Amino acid sequence: MLVTTVYLYNQNVNLKIKADTDKEHWGYEMYNHPIKVYKGIDNTIQLSLKNDNQKSLTITDKTITFNILDNVGDTGVLLSKTATLVDGIKGTAKVVITEGDLLNLDSQYLNYSVKVVDGESNTSIGYVDGAYDVLGQLQISDGVFPTLTDSKVLNTADWTISGTTHTSNPLVADSKLNQNSALQTAAFYFSGTFTGALVIQGTLNDNITLADDDYFDIKTLNLTNQTGVGYTNWNGVHSRIRIKCTPTSGGLEKVLYRP
Repeated sequence: MLVTTVYLYNQNVNLKIKADTDKEHWGYEMYNHPIKVYKGIDNTIQLSLKNDNQKSLTITDKTITFNILDNVGDTGVLLSKTATLVDGIKGTAKVVITEGDLLNLDSQYLNYSVKVVDGESNTSIGYVDGAYDVLGQLQISDGVFPTLTDSKVLNTADWTISGTTHTSNPLVADSKLNQNSALQTAAFYFSGTFTGALVIQGTLNDNITLADDDYFDIKTLNLTNQTGVGYTNWNGVHSRIRIKCTPTSGGLEKVLYRP
């Protein structure tokens, strides 16, 4: 039996607030690993603030702001979060970077900084190491949990018509992202009262230009007096899929497909 150990812990950032910038000697042993935050979950980062002598700094009267910055400097502050005190006497606070905070940020390397404002509105910066660096490294990563992608739209105005049969353009089915039991879904938006046949076809051929013989039927829906929106799903891995619609009455406005 294989055993895997999983650790649950908050990432910790050690920061120094230097009151006397003329001092030549203060602790240099402080070191911070780059912070990693993951899309699709909430990420908690603990901040430990210390003074010149590496003693915990009392922060009960301080407002601490954690900033995520563009590492190039063109965009400036991408995200700013106010920290919550964990233990004001021991100088610990925490910042939660939520799933929503990272929703519109791509996976990339960025910088972070920490600003501290005391009760008299005096502003200090948090140093992330003994070399007076104020910018730490932060990495945004994908892949912790699967994220939903937008459905692919098949507008029937673009379909090919042959007799009474309307055939959609082929859609890439993202076969490399799916396993053998991959669930796929299609939503059909009907115009009027629809009666007729819908055929879902697939292919394992990776070529861009395909003949009709390259496709096989995955699922056939024979519908009568269908209105509104209809749904169907199926399992399987395909390189491309397409929809064939043969109405006897009513019509089909569009299809939304999610591999």
